[in-house]
Amino acid sequence: MKKHRHKLHRVITSLFTLALCGVMALEGPGFTVFAQELPGSVGQELNAPPPSSGTESISSQVPGLGQGLPEEEPFEGDLQDSQTQEETFSEGDDQTSEEPSQPEVNPDSEETPDNEGPSDEEDPSDPENPEEPEEPEEPEPARYTITFQMGSFGTTTFEVEEGQLPTQVPSIPDLPAATTLGWFDKDGNPVDPATITVTGDVTYTARWSREVGDLLNTEEHVAYMSGYNTGLFLPNKSVTRAEAVTMFYKLLLSSDWEKKSFPDVPSNQWYAEAVETLAGLGVVSGYEDGTFGPNKNITRAEFVTIAMAFSTLETGKSTFSDVADTSWAAPYIYSASKQGWISGYTDGTFGPNKNITRAEAVSIINKMLNRTADAGVEELTDVKNYYDLFPTHWAYEAIVEASTPHTYHMEATGTEEGEEENSVEVWDSYEKDTSTVESHWVRENNSLYYVDGSTRKVVRGKTTIDGVTYIFDSSTGAAYNGFHMDGQWRRYYKNGTLINDISGLGVVSGPYYIKVYKPANYLIIYAKDPSTGKYNTPVRAMLVSCGQTTPTGTYYTPARYRWLKMVGDTWAQWCTQIQGSYLFHSVPNWTYNNFDLEVEEYNRLGQTRSLGCIRLCCRDAKWIYDNCQLGTQVFISAIETSGPLAKPTGIKLPSWHTWDPTDPTAYYACQQRGCH
Repeated sequence: MKKHRHKLHRVITSLFTLALCGVMALEGPGFTVFAQELPGSVGQELNAPPPSSGTESISSQVPGLGQGLPEEEPFEGDLQDSQTQEETFSEGDDQTSEEPSQPEVNPDSEETPDNEGPSDEEDPSDPENPEEPEEPEEPEPARYTITFQMGSFGTTTFEVEEGQLPTQVPSIPDLPAATTLGWFDKDGNPVDPATITVTGDVTYTARWSREVGDLLNTEEHVAYMSGYNTGLFLPNKSVTRAEAVTMFYKLLLSSDWEKKSFPDVPSNQWYAEAVETLAGLGVVSGYEDGTFGPNKNITRAEFVTIAMAFSTLETGKSTFSDVADTSWAAPYIYSASKQGWISGYTDGTFGPNKNITRAEAVSIINKMLNRTADAGVEELTDVKNYYDLFPTHWAYEAIVEASTPHTYHMEATGTEEGEEENSVEVWDSYEKDTSTVESHWVRENNSLYYVDGSTRKVVRGKTTIDGVTYIFDSSTGAAYNGFHMDGQWRRYYKNGTLINDISGLGVVSGPYYIKVYKPANYLIIYAKDPSTGKYNTPVRAMLVSCGQTTPTGTYYTPARYRWLKMVGDTWAQWCTQIQGSYLFHSVPNWTYNNFDLEVEEYNRLGQTRSLGCIRLCCRDAKWIYDNCQLGTQVFISAIETSGPLAKPTGIKLPSWHTWDPTDPTAYYACQQRGCH
């Protein structure tokens, strides 16, 4: 009995110790470490959940631990039961040396695992403690941008809440010599923005009413256009913003208007007065940064906008395929078209973003003013003359009308039955141009012209001047510059003269195509036309010597060699393989020495002399070596004798001249002797 009591005492003592240790662990900061030292830790005895890592926990290994004490009657009975309990505990106690695989959970922690028992906090899923739903936040009311466009007076924008009425509608400023029409929506309808509820972004445009004759001289036909000091008009040249404004300024009935200045328009410039006056009239405006940009080219849409500032906008949709209804310029283009000032191109487009030309600008202004040239102006030889303006030009009459001061009267037409009654302008008197002209060269806008004194016009087409052949544009008279098509060939010109060797001008690059005219003993290098992909651009011609056995057909260069030993122990430079033992190479040297040239063979370049290879001078062989990449196509013709470039002539050397004068590694000898 004592023994059993002693064992019972040990069990009770152990249990008490465990409980005490659990309390200490809960109170101290080192609970986690301490709990790991005991199988069936305190956390487990308090019904902590098993670790979530997926590994088996200590509580599953030791029965009765981590699950609380078993519920049983107070200890009074069978000592065997006590023995069992003691032995069970001892069995568990033997495992205290093994640490649990997972850290334990502090039961006093505020964070409770999802699978833990009831907590003091309310369970959101408990029907007795339903969670009150959060009241949704009311969304902020949408805000939209209201834009007020006021032409030269600028643009005003501000935001308004959806469903509200604008309260900041600006007043439309008074425009000189104009009647204010009010605000208009994007469809051209008159509106009162202050009465329209805001439902989205919207733009309103201020409009004024003017008549062309209120500001511009429509009665007197004064000259408002002039040419350049060189005597040219350049009808196809783009118009700058300063030039456009000056055209209209010359037509004002009065210049006594309030002025508006710009920081990039100095008062001493020739266009300053014009820009400042038309800005004050609200005809033109600057950019958002306050500048005017006098030297910028003006587009067709911008020019039409200036023109419509002298008239009244009309409501309607553009008929041009490239002018969208949403375009800022749409109402101006539509109005100008309806009034007959513009007609667009034959394909149904207007080209709003194209730069307007001088000829196009004159055409529009003349229609605004209802000005037409004399019916027989093309037959008048003493009207205002421009060297580059021919009667065949589509705007010839309009330009002469705008450049020649004259008096006139209108005569009715269409008097015969079936004809529509109309009227034409007949000149009574005009400023005559009887000046004499000598033949001379003129340079304008980086283009070269030649004026024929007998016709007082620039030369067009192919012309020989002082023994030199030139080609001039058939329309403008400007000498050819750059690439132009000559039949099937794309040829390069400089100041009207044809350049046969363009290999050093930097205007072409590889890949190249080599065509050898075997019967004629020369070749031509061709470059590719980037627009078509065809090798139709002759780059340079080279004198060669082929052989009777030189193969014909198409080949692709597979290799190249700086020096190569040839038949008879001779040596050649800058060798490019064609096929097998056939190569492009320099005229051979007797030895591995570029001062030991086979002079006789060099002098026979252009003749059939080789053993099958294609011989060239050093300069040409090196060019192929340097510029024609491996894989370059080579075509050797068996029958053709000529191409777009003529066969070059060679250099003849005296017997003592034992080096190639085109050899860049030996040319210094020519410089020393002064022979080449």
